Amino acid sequence: MPCLYVPGNHESFGTDNLDAWKAVFGAPFRTFDHKGVRFVLLNSTRGTLRGSDWDQLPLLERALDEAADDPAVKQVMVFAHHPTNDPDPGDASQLGDRKEVALLETLLAASPKPAMMVGSHAQIVNVDRVEGVPFMVLPSSGKSPYGTPDRGGFTGWVRYGIHPGAEPRADVRAFAQELRVDGPDALAAGSDATLGGMVSTGASGTMIETSATSRTPNFSFRWMLP
Repeated sequence: MPCLYVPGNHESFGTDNLDAWKAVFGAPFRTFDHKGVRFVLLNSTRGTLRGSDWDQLPLLERALDEAADDPAVKQVMVFAHHPTNDPDPGDASQLGDRKEVALLETLLAASPKPAMMVGSHAQIVNVDRVEGVPFMVLPSSGKSPYGTPDRGGFTGWVRYGIHPGAEPRADVRAFAQELRVDGPDALAAGSDATLGGMVSTGASGTMIETSATSRTPNFSFRWMLP
């Protein structure tokens, strides 16, 4: 299975270039189609798209224009390391050129095919919509989060399920450091019971309560019988 990456700010630290990164991973921006979804991978290593590589902005525009006329493309997903907007009020971890962000929001909102954008860097899981376009910020998978778990500050990863004819679905997986399940020790055949419990993401020692019927913000729970 091919693994494709987008570079971030750490990939150019010390050199201010991506020469070593490109020698291993190839082009820092590209586009490809998979199961009816057009993926656009962008390079934000210097905190802006145009400052990292100007050519990727025309590439994004072409990818959206061509997707509009291609019946095989049903959705468009854009990925970059820096998000368009930082969920934290400090706004320290987002694309620095705000006119560039306005351009991205305009291009994706104008796309005839449903589009969304995914970033990371801000260390807080979040989803916002601008003119109906989802903009998701992924969790940190190693660095300490910039907030408490109840507002998206936890470590983990996200898997998108791509199914033909359906919108991509995000499965948000937190790295659980501790798990407690509350329920009866035994259950008679044909009867039912409510399950509950607590999960610790390891961030700030915070425990988040969940149950079979509750919906916990920011990450996914599935209750399954063995």
